Amino acid sequence: MLFFKKFSIYLFSLANLSLFYLLFKRPAYMPHLILGCGGLLLLTHLVVIGRKMSTKEFLLFFGFVLILTLSAILFLLVIENIWLKGISIIILAGLDFLYLQLIFSYLYSPHRYQPFSLVNFFNYSSLLSLFFTACGLYALQIFLTLNFWLLAGILAGLSLILIWYNFWINKIEKPKTTYFKYLAIVLFLTFQLAVLLIWWPINYYLRGFLLAAFYYLFNNLSLAHLKSNINKKSNLIQIVGILILVIISLITTRWM
Repeated sequence: MLFFKKFSIYLFSLANLSLFYLLFKRPAYMPHLILGCGGLLLLTHLVVIGRKMSTKEFLLFFGFVLILTLSAILFLLVIENIWLKGISIIILAGLDFLYLQLIFSYLYSPHRYQPFSLVNFFNYSSLLSLFFTACGLYALQIFLTLNFWLLAGILAGLSLILIWYNFWINKIEKPKTTYFKYLAIVLFLTFQLAVLLIWWPINYYLRGFLLAAFYYLFNNLSLAHLKSNINKKSNLIQIVGILILVIISLITTRWM
């Protein structure tokens, strides 16, 4: 039975890679291919996880990787460079494969599972999810004049969901009022930043990168405070690093 579960991971990864490739080659079939990706992902979770998790945990794990996959698809649709598309397809399929391998090790081979592997995966994958989504939406805003209030609202809402996911996977036990306080601050700051980036005359890749960088800072600072594990030196380095990125962007921006 374990062999079948393990085999299904490799089978899913190959099928997922094929679907990503078809999205690149046959964009006219995009709705069908997106449904195929989602259905295949759900089926693989049912096979690999089965009854090893509660329904709530199953839906949470499935929901996270579904967000990652959909954001990746949006990113693939706006990439213009063919070689970058090809590299992105391989990387994105590899991320889904790594995620399923971590789940399998966590559930069935605890002696091989490295502590905090899933925590780290959620942390960095949430960063990628926001970057992919931001790039895609900012590109749509440029080419299709997408409403900027709607764009900022979606990005702020996604940031809120992703940070909540990181609170959950880190098993932070705090009163709900404490959670709401941090989430409300993150929602407000991300919304303001998403609106601000719309008016910067920079390409959508850089906009997505800057939004993801600030999200990384918000996420890490929030987790550090909630865990009561505040490292002033580390926090200062992160803040200075983000500010340097912003300054470089401002200096290299063409204000025309």
